[in-house]
Amino acid sequence: MSEAGDALRKRVLFEAWMAEHQPFSVQFAQKGEAIDRRTVLARLTTLAGRQRAPEYVYVLSERRPEEITPAYVGKARSRSPGGPST
Repeated sequence: MSEAGDALRKRVLFEAWMAEHQPFSVQFAQKGEAIDRRTVLARLTTLAGRQRAPEYVYVLSERRPEEITPAYVGKARSRSPGGPST
């Protein structure tokens, strides 16, 4: 498979995963808006409390009109923001 074909395949897999998990997402800020730490922590705590999972995968992404670009992917074993992660 070519490099371009592999990149497209990965993009399709990522977009399918993001669509499946859309109900478990939270937006931190709109374009040009400051990110308020307390608001972010409260939204994350509420979201994690609804899921009740032993581990979490999180994706920090930038949304543009035509695509979502992942900036950071992580995994955590804590329901509280800032807890132990792996």
